[in-house]
Amino acid sequence: MNWNQIERGLKAEAVTERMPDMESFQEDARARLSLVHQDATMVHRGRAGLWFLTSSLAAVAIAGALFLRPAVPAAAASTEVASLTVDVDHASVLIMNDASQDATIVWIADMEVADL
Repeated sequence: MNWNQIERGLKAEAVTERMPDMESFQEDARARLSLVHQDATMVHRGRAGLWFLTSSLAAVAIAGALFLRPAVPAAAASTEVASLTVDVDHASVLIMNDASQDATIVWIADMEVADL
């Protein structure tokens, strides 16, 4: 539906007769407008300041988390397991060290949970 069809439809229904004339409509709109506080510059300035403060604090927190992390001690930096002693009955122990992922998997075969 385009505007021409809407206009024709409104004229056909004689809706324009019930509508106020332009001068009284604008006079009413101006009267209502004068009741609303129109100086929004202070509101926007306050929001901008709050937005700046919030984003600045977030940027500082992210920078601190990324750059000021405590260093990992050298002993804890490696996850490699060279040997392992298992005190319960078992069939075998498999130790897999993956240096590229800095991970270690320890697999103990045929160990009974009841023996723990």
